[in-house]
Amino acid sequence: MARIARLVTPATVAGGVAGMAMAAVVAAMLAGALRDGGEAGLGAIADGAVAVSAGDFNSCALRQSGAVVCWGGSPLETIMRGLTDVPPGRYRSVSVGGGHVCAIRESGRVVCWGALTMQMGGTYDYEEGEPPQERYRSVSVGVLDACAVRESGEIDCWEPGHDGSRRPAYRPTESPEGRFRSVSVGRGHVCALRESGEVACWGYNENGETDAPPGRFRSVSAGGSYSCAVRESGEVVCWGSNRHGEADAPEGRFRSVSAGTWHTCGVRESGEIACWGVLFNSWLDDGPYAPPGRYRSVSVGWDHVCAVRERGSVLCWDGSGSVPPAGRFRSVSGSWDRVCGVRESGDLVCWGYGVRGEPDTPPGSFRSVSVYYAYACAVRASGEIVCWGDNQYGQSDAPPGRFRSVSVSERHACAVRESGKVACWGYGYYPDEETPKRYRSVSAGLWQSCAVRESGEIACWEAGRRYEDPNDINNRPAYGPVDAPVGRFRSVSVGERHACAIRESGVIACWGRTGDGVVDAPAGRFRSLSAGRGYNCAIRESGEIACWGWPGDDPPTGRFRSVSVGVPCAIRETGELACWGESHSAIRVPGFLR
Repeated sequence: MARIARLVTPATVAGGVAGMAMAAVVAAMLAGALRDGGEAGLGAIADGAVAVSAGDFNSCALRQSGAVVCWGGSPLETIMRGLTDVPPGRYRSVSVGGGHVCAIRESGRVVCWGALTMQMGGTYDYEEGEPPQERYRSVSVGVLDACAVRESGEIDCWEPGHDGSRRPAYRPTESPEGRFRSVSVGRGHVCALRESGEVACWGYNENGETDAPPGRFRSVSAGGSYSCAVRESGEVVCWGSNRHGEADAPEGRFRSVSAGTWHTCGVRESGEIACWGVLFNSWLDDGPYAPPGRYRSVSVGWDHVCAVRERGSVLCWDGSGSVPPAGRFRSVSGSWDRVCGVRESGDLVCWGYGVRGEPDTPPGSFRSVSVYYAYACAVRASGEIVCWGDNQYGQSDAPPGRFRSVSVSERHACAVRESGKVACWGYGYYPDEETPKRYRSVSAGLWQSCAVRESGEIACWEAGRRYEDPNDINNRPAYGPVDAPVGRFRSVSVGERHACAIRESGVIACWGRTGDGVVDAPAGRFRSLSAGRGYNCAIRESGEIACWGWPGDDPPTGRFRSVSVGVPCAIRETGELACWGESHSAIRVPGFLR
């Protein structure tokens, strides 16, 4: 599991973040000209991170000042209690496990916090009581247990007991004797690096995860049912289970490696990250994600990964679309955990969890794309629409012809033809395409769809779902076509049970469901907007993003062209993508560390 050590000390790190010499760290901090995850030219952030640790439910970072900051938490209250309640003080290293966190103070003492420590009456500090009052170099936390390397080199392991006791996680006869540089606790086994450079492992061995190869190594990381280590020559070697390719280490030289459940990442000597295996709950068609840029360290948790950029900022990701690919884009759209974008070159690219059985994205040159969970539609440069993915309701059967734009919802899609007429397909009620009315744009919603006429008025109609009983008020939409505001508008966007539109004056008007502030649009003038399930974002005329509703994660700063809130992403004025509002709280890095 993940463990980190402060990089300005000689301590090495197991569980994914290898130790670095002070000279290398200083050189990396001063290398402002190096490409840093798309942040070239940006200086080091104030009190930035020197290392990070990703656990099962949360993540923690060690800052240059020695402070530890944690974020995330489990949806299970009994597990998440106290995981982010960091005791005050300065630390050398920190490690996040399944239900608790442990860190080494600058004094060398161990302090732990989290749900498992709550079983013992709250945070416990080993300055008093068991284990013996030793001073430690580093610590590593697993699902239930933890191990630490004393300053003298011996290893102590323990497990917080439910009755308030502290019992050894592994019997003393199983813990190897000798002096060690570092230790890493996996999900059922432990590996440690001897001062001689050899690896020793103990614990469960159903898949050969404790059968360490001979040789000398820089660091070691114990994962789910396998282990990985970096040889002194820089090559990574893994052993144990390889069911998901987690032990298929790529060629090359690495600084460090981190083993997760079925997923492994390492930092190459060049600073780039390489990942292999399968990230839990992620089924990417194009293999495991590795962010561009140069990094100091990486840490793999249960279902997410975190890394420290060379400038001290922290990037975390899971299998969702929260981390977009590099490049310049003209269109972006996301839903749930799937995102697609059209590059300025016209190429279409998709990322995120994906859907099993979904065909590859279509080739060709495109103008725009619209995504809803298991399917998507895009407008080709020639004007034809192509759809792919789920077609249970005929929502992927796009009609022939040439179109200006397309918008998809759960079971149906709508598009504006080059003639200005609206065409819809899939399951639901649709407008009469024989009407003489012409439209500028259309937005397909879950319960209702709306379009802006060429005259500027908004027309809405019930769409997407039929009702067994039209009089059943519990199944009726929260608003109807007559609720659309009067006036002239530039654009409209329909959410789950509400809609928002930009007037010709630039002011936003919203209507429909009133809960969670979703219709309480901010004041000011705006260029474009996007309405989601309960969360809206819009681009001000100045280019900044304003968001409202729930959940209300803060958007990135800067100037943008457009925004999409299915998976919140926006296109900067320079064409690069920025995505935020991750559903997984363990990857919601605090703003001051981004």
